[in-house]
Formats: sequence, structure tokens, C-alpha cells
Amino acid sequence: MINQGAILLYENKYLNQYPELKDYQILSDIINVSSSIQLFNSDVEVRIDLNKLGTLENYNNVRVFSINNEELQLLEGNLINDYLNFYVNQLQSYIVVYDVNNQDSQSEVPSSFGITACYPNPFNPVTYIDYSVDLDSKVSVFIYNINGRKVKTIESEFKTAGLYKTSWDGRNNNGTMMPSGVYFIEIKNSFSKDVSKITLLK
Repeated sequence: MINQGAILLYENKYLNQYPELKDYQILSDIINVSSSIQLFNSDVEVRIDLNKLGTLENYNNVRVFSINNEELQLLEGNLINDYLNFYVNQLQSYIVVYDVNNQDSQSEVPSSFGITACYPNPFNPVTYIDYSVDLDSKVSVFIYNINGRKVKTIESEFKTAGLYKTSWDGRNNNGTMMPSGVYFIEIKNSFSKDVSKITLLK
């Protein structure tokens, strides 16, 4: 966080007040996070240490809900090593659960091809890219600089129709860190193409 401020974390016991969670295994109390800073220049990364949750059959089924005005919202997270990372633009309350039946998995075939989200943006050091594939096909994900020069091939492989996540750490194909600036993510297959702009900050 760039500006000085204070962050307060405290817990409330989960007392089954959210019937939407009845089919989940509850892994945490309600975690309340508040701050004297209300606005952020970019998203804040929140990390859940999965090693603190005990032994679970599949860590991919760990879910985090935010609680705002007594309403639950499922957060999109990325599993990286032993941490579940997600990004928020305001601090609120959270609860960690286990999706026993994997009920939040996306079983429907997407109706369109393209990038659905890039976050955080601006980013440093990693941005995460969500994209959808509507037809079984070879899919390529590239990074271009502002001059239109391809600097990184993220993926280039056959994908079945579905939802996918990938990431870029700001390095080119040679492993060299790229300078700050505007870059473009391109995703394409034999039928479609989509481009999104991102900004790397240092």
C-alpha cells in the first residue's frame, strides 16, 4: 500500500446465519478486515495460506466468499503454490469454505471466445488472465509491446471448450523482465481473436 494507514483484522464466530453455505464445509470464522484507507490506486492482493486449513482432498475446491451488507459473493481466486490469491478493490469481511461437491465448477460450454478478465491491472509483478473457449481448438495466448512486437508466448496448445486461467509475470521469452509500459494480450484460435490492454508498473 502506497499511502500510510492502518489495517484491522478480527474474527467473528460463524453461526450458520448464511443458508447459502449449508452445502459447504466451513473452514474459517468470518474474517473482518477494515482499513483507514478507503480507496486504492489498484486492487489489493489477499492471500489464504492453504497449509493453515488442514488436510483437504483437493485444494482447488477451496472457496472464499466476501460478505457485504449480509450478502455473499464468491471471489475469483488463483491457486499458486500453497496460497489462494485473490484481488479486491475494497476491504470487507470474508469466509473460507470447502466446496465438497465442487458445485461451483463451470460445466456449461461458454457461448463466446475471448478474454473475460485481466487482474490486477495495472500489475506488478504478475497479472492473471481469465479466458473462455467456445469450441475445441488450438488456442494461443501472446503478449505484444506497444510497438506491436511479440515479446512472450504464454500458451499455444489444444484446448477443449471451457473456462481457463493463465498468467504473465512481465518477462519475455528470454526470461528478461520487460520495462514499465502498456502491453497487449492477444488470444486467438483458427476462428476468433481477442485483445486486451494491460499496464506493467515497477
